[in-house]
This record gives sequence, C-alpha cells and structure tokens, in this order.
Amino acid sequence: MIQSTSPPEYFLDQNGRLTQPLQLFLTTAFGLSAPSLKETVWVSFEEGQLNTIDRWWCRITKLDRTFSATVKGNKVFYSKKKRTPLEWLYLIAHEQVHRHDIDAEYFFYLKYITEGVFTSYRNISAERRAYAISSLAPGKETDALTLLLRQKPKMTGALLPYIKEELSQRLSNKMV
Repeated sequence: MIQSTSPPEYFLDQNGRLTQPLQLFLTTAFGLSAPSLKETVWVSFEEGQLNTIDRWWCRITKLDRTFSATVKGNKVFYSKKKRTPLEWLYLIAHEQVHRHDIDAEYFFYLKYITEGVFTSYRNISAERRAYAISSLAPGKETDALTLLLRQKPKMTGALLPYIKEELSQRLSNKMV
C-alpha cells in the first residue's frame, strides 16, 4: 500500500483545505458542520515553518511525540508520519470532529482542559465523540467510520476510487 507523509491531493487541496468530495462525505455521513469543514486549514508540523505561537502550541500539545495531530482554532497541525490513504481518512475524520466541536462550543478548550485534569485522555467528552466517529486506526469495528465503510462503502462517493484497493484488502482481512 502506498504511504505518504502528507494527506493525498484528493483529500486536501494545495492550500491545505479539505476537497469538496471529502467535505460532502463528512457532512453527509457524520453531520459535521459544512462551514467548519470548509474553513479548516491542515498544516504539516515542520517547526521551522511555523510562527512562534503555532510552534508553541504544537510543543505543549506534544505533537509529533505523542499525538498525530492537534487543533488550534481553524488549523489542524499534523505530524509527518507515513500513512496510507485510509489512515489519512481516519485521522482527518477524527480531527474534523474536534474542529466541529470548537466551532459549536464557545468554551471548548477550557472544557477540554478541565476534563483532562479530572479524567484520562480517552474519557474527555470531546475525545469520546471523536473516537466514536473515527478510532484513528482502521480496523476498530466499533467506530462509525469503520461501520460505514464496511456496510456502505459506496457512500464514500468520489473518494471510493482512491481508497478502494486498500479498503477491499482490509475488508477481506476483516480489518475494516
């Protein structure tokens, strides 16, 4: 399977924004806010290319050491880890749930940090919502993205040609 350190061009355009087919899929499949999807900018984590505040944000959120991506406002910073197209789809879906929550909840970060003080990372309500949509790892049978791909793969519409080979291979292996 092909792996890349950046999301494929059929997921993100040259400006780091989600493509129309991916926006349509995430809105239709999971009810994520269209304006939130449209306004999100994905930025690779290359410390030398970030401004001081963004670099600081990536450091305190342990990007590239602990986590695969972090969200700050309308930006999603992602690590340069190699991923297959299907793995990119899972990561994008997970992080876009956070972007949806940020736009929907005025005090998102305060609530997230407060919950994080009193519970584990996976028990923070925002993480429970995001993991319910996308587990970040193709193969978990309980997240909504896996169930959707397993039961209605054609719902991916224009994205299907790009993930079809990997998807069918994982389905035959009972992984996704």
